[in-house]
Amino acid sequence: MIKATVDQPELRKLLKNLEQLTPKMQKGILNLATKAGAKVIEESARDKAPKRSGRLAKAIYTKRKSQRKKKREGDNPKDAVYEVGIRLDQKGAWYATMVEFGTRHSAPRPYMRPAFEGTGDTALNGMKSYLRKRVENAIKKGLIK
Repeated sequence: MIKATVDQPELRKLLKNLEQLTPKMQKGILNLATKAGAKVIEESARDKAPKRSGRLAKAIYTKRKSQRKKKREGDNPKDAVYEVGIRLDQKGAWYATMVEFGTRHSAPRPYMRPAFEGTGDTALNGMKSYLRKRVENAIKKGLIK
């Protein structure tokens, strides 16, 4: 599993403005901003996935990590955590790890790691733009001064 932590001055300023909102609104906005960043990584992974049958690209998903899973894996339960992964069911791409890491018979053709490493800044910009839009809307409504 790959984890990323973001710390930038512009983002801190947006988050400081969010602190004026109710905790429930803050949590909702942060969850959706994190999802916006994860969706950028998901789209990049779909573009980079081998297209032989198309199943691999269709099996890539983004979902919010459950509270139980956060506790089990040592994440802070209050954090907004999204996973970009692959459905390994019978209709999905059960061979995804063999493609990513290779086997003794085939060379690796990575698509998930390059998607994560190559779109980090783009995902961060997606998060920032979503937060900026929500903060501006809150200012217009008079919720933030």
